[in-house]
Amino acid sequence: MKKIAIILIVTLTQTFSFGQTKHKLIYDNGNRKETGQFNKNGERIGEWISYFENGNISSKGKFDNGKPKGKFSAYYENGKLKEEGEFTENGSKLGNWKEYHENGIIKNQGNYSNEKRNGEWKYYYDTGEIEIIEYFVDGEFDGDFKYFYKNGKLQAISKFDKGERAGEWRYYYETGQLKLIGNYLNGKQSGEWKIYDELGNILKVEKY
Repeated sequence: MKKIAIILIVTLTQTFSFGQTKHKLIYDNGNRKETGQFNKNGERIGEWISYFENGNISSKGKFDNGKPKGKFSAYYENGKLKEEGEFTENGSKLGNWKEYHENGIIKNQGNYSNEKRNGEWKYYYDTGEIEIIEYFVDGEFDGDFKYFYKNGKLQAISKFDKGERAGEWRYYYETGQLKLIGNYLNGKQSGEWKIYDELGNILKVEKY
């Protein structure tokens, strides 16, 4: 009996000295809503999982002193993967992140560095065709952007310079015929902007 009491005292001492508190929320139907753990400062630690009311996982990831760390994943209510990526030790998004349509087709993908988008990002229709290609530098639009119709034809091509619209911009009809063309200077429309009909005839010319 004395031995059991000693073990119990040691166990309780370890639990309270670490100051860790288990966390659990429940839906009205009895299913889990959220599980995780707090440290003595009330910050999230360890693995945290959120659930839909039907019991499927909504999101899953790990925390260290309140900051997300390592792999993270989110899901649709039907159980299919919605988003996945990774956090650094200081809680910033890092490397390749992907998001998916509910049918499982990839929706967009690109890279993060210090929580900011960098490099090429691609977006897709829910049927798999490429929709947009864009570029970032430290979270700002920078470079040539391309937008596509579902049939693969170019819808528009534009350019950004450190977050500002720049250079020549073109828009096209789904047939491939030029629809509009003009230039940006210092983030504003500049010079002549021409609008065409689907046969290639000029409809309007605007000057800025």
